[in-house]
Amino acid sequence: MEERPKNKKWLVIIMIVAFLALVVGLIVYSVMKMNAANDRKVLIDNLAECAPNISESSRTELETSLYGVVVSQNEIGFMKSASSYHAKIREDSCKTKNYSDSGRVTTTIIIDIPELQYSYKVRFDWISSDAEGSKKFDTLAPYVFCLPDDEMIYPDFGCSDNPAVSIEEDEITYLLPLIGDGYELTLVKSIETKSGYAVIATIIPPKEVYMSGDPIAFRDERLAEIRKLLESYGLNLDNYVIRSRFNVD
Repeated sequence: MEERPKNKKWLVIIMIVAFLALVVGLIVYSVMKMNAANDRKVLIDNLAECAPNISESSRTELETSLYGVVVSQNEIGFMKSASSYHAKIREDSCKTKNYSDSGRVTTTIIIDIPELQYSYKVRFDWISSDAEGSKKFDTLAPYVFCLPDDEMIYPDFGCSDNPAVSIEEDEITYLLPLIGDGYELTLVKSIETKSGYAVIATIIPPKEVYMSGDPIAFRDERLAEIRKLLESYGLNLDNYVIRSRFNVD
């Protein structure tokens, strides 16, 4: 008769231990998951001060793209890369431009990475959540540039040798992406051009044009319009290549 209280006591102890083990396991899992989410990123500690409304997907694209730039730089110097790095936006370097016609926001910053003594100028775009096309253009890769000598605070680290970095800003990077009537323009890097960039023109004809009309004529009309538009900004189109493709919703 005296064994039952003891059995109950041990049962309670076992249940408490199991519960504590479960809690500890969940905490460890959460910490590991949080650390994994920060892997392969350059974490910009004060980004919220410059871009308070940046979406999580845009931040992830920005920080993972910067990590790729850093890894490329490390490989040039035969350095092993850490799983992540921390960067800070240099004081007074944050500049933002709003494009009211499309809802696009362009932000330019200078980031310093003390651990590596690297610095870059970075420009990234996002669309306000209520603007047309926000889902499509929310995760554009940023443009990363080397700094001129008078803006360097660290010794020369061979930035110009990094194929993942642009040496100079190009005017076209301020204009694209762009959504027009029946087309969308984006920009990619290209070794085929003088500027190092190619324009991707996604032609979006109405379904009736694509199915029963003349989509080739529609494309040619839009390409002529695109060339005229880019030239109106003073761009020399001999320095770029325009590649077209169709997209039907």
